[in-house]
Amino acid sequence: MKKLLFIMLCITFLGCGGIRAKVNRSRMSNVKIGMTKAAFREVMKSPLRTESYSLKNDIIEYWYYLTGNCLSARCRTPFKFVNGELVGWGLGYYNEIKAFR
Repeated sequence: MKKLLFIMLCITFLGCGGIRAKVNRSRMSNVKIGMTKAAFREVMKSPLRTESYSLKNDIIEYWYYLTGNCLSARCRTPFKFVNGELVGWGLGYYNEIKAFR
């Protein structure tokens, strides 16, 4: 019985994640390079998770949104902000920071 309940909860949770991912992918069509964080948040709403780094004189932030039908990191899209302005999104932008860590 516990196993069945666990499976049902997982299916429900992943189903909701799939809907959220679909909504986020749709919202991404309204995202533009150069948006402020406030304007971006109006379009995409609250991020799933964030990270911040200070590099030289810049504040670099990554906002993550669920865009795939799973809950792992590969199903999240990072959006990169430098000093409060969106400069791009995707793993290519996230991988840039790895060289500085």
